[in-house]
Amino acid sequence: MTDAAVADRESLAPLSVAQEAMWYASRIAPTQLIYNETVSIHKDGPLDAAALRRSFSEIVRRHEALRTTFEVVDGAPVQVVRPAPDFALPVADLSHLTREEAERQAVRTVAAVSRVPYDLRRGPLVRPRLFRFPGEHHRLYLALHHVAFDGVSLARVVLGELAALYDAFAAGLPSPLPDPPTRYVDYARWEQEWIAGPRAARRLDHWVERLTPPPAPALPLDHPRRRCRGSAAARCRCRSRLPRWRACAGSARPAAPRSSRSWSPAGPSCWAATRVARRWSSPPPPNCGSGPSSAPWSAAA
Repeated sequence: MTDAAVADRESLAPLSVAQEAMWYASRIAPTQLIYNETVSIHKDGPLDAAALRRSFSEIVRRHEALRTTFEVVDGAPVQVVRPAPDFALPVADLSHLTREEAERQAVRTVAAVSRVPYDLRRGPLVRPRLFRFPGEHHRLYLALHHVAFDGVSLARVVLGELAALYDAFAAGLPSPLPDPPTRYVDYARWEQEWIAGPRAARRLDHWVERLTPPPAPALPLDHPRRRCRGSAAARCRCRSRLPRWRACAGSARPAAPRSSRSWSPAGPSCWAATRVARRWSSPPPPNCGSGPSSAPWSAAA
């Protein structure tokens, strides 16, 4: 990341590529819930709710992506970092219920919260809620929009910081964590600079050559395709022997980019879907792809 990207901290910042995709999706279908997510964090034993609330507020202060909203300036979307709020952490005491009843009540409450669309212009994009379960079991639910948060940030950054801050605040100590050296808006500026550079142009030319003209296979359908994409889904269970799955994964692995630092079941699943589609479709054979992951690029939110 260049020094120039970090220098101008006060002006409005462009969106990162991932943010742009989700922002445009929200403009096209503002009531869709495909980017509404829920994270559950469990803690057994006594809990200092005031220390937890202060810890969560400090997480939001440290990581501006959790308090960023999005405006349109001169026809283009921009990030607007809001002042750090002092979050009020709603607490629902379900300790008088049985464990099963408390579980159902918490799930119903969180599901209702997660079905409320987010306003990316006004925020907030994170909705915390704490539940007390029987037997001194506590659960912190974070309902949030994916534009502010992802699994990599949770695993690599937020959980460790939240635990460190809670331990310190519960003991009456100050925060043990230094401020992050960079901000997400700095990363977004750097990414946009990189996209405008020659390396990105070469990669784009490569994939345009590989994927143009896009194939249009004729797949037999049991009903007409919808004119607009929906988010309804279903679950189909199937069994596969582990050796067969490993063979499928081995066949799909060479197609993964060399720059990938991690690999997931999405690879063999995509490969298997392509093989099935090719069996049922007419030429040209279909291509199958998955959405990009920002994990190899990850920066502190």
